[in-house]
Amino acid sequence: MTSGDIQFNGKDLLEMEIEERAREGLFLAFPVPGRDPRREQHGVLKAAVDARRKHLGLPSLSSFDFMKLARENIKACEFGCGVFKAWC
Repeated sequence: MTSGDIQFNGKDLLEMEIEERAREGLFLAFPVPGRDPRREQHGVLKAAVDARRKHLGLPSLSSFDFMKLARENIKACEFGCGVFKAWC
């Protein structure tokens, strides 16, 4: 971008550090080739959810509760199992 701003919840994303954007709920991760993608997805996404919850003053989720939440969201978004086959 050469000018302007990007607003999210009343905040300029271009002025925020990566960690700040993640705490606000904008997070992007890429799997590392050669590793178990299910394990990596779980760890990375749980860390992101827990960081967001901490930012909101909420406790971290147990792995069980995180998987329950993830499955609910996968169903709500109608992703089907595809990429999340091991999670369904």
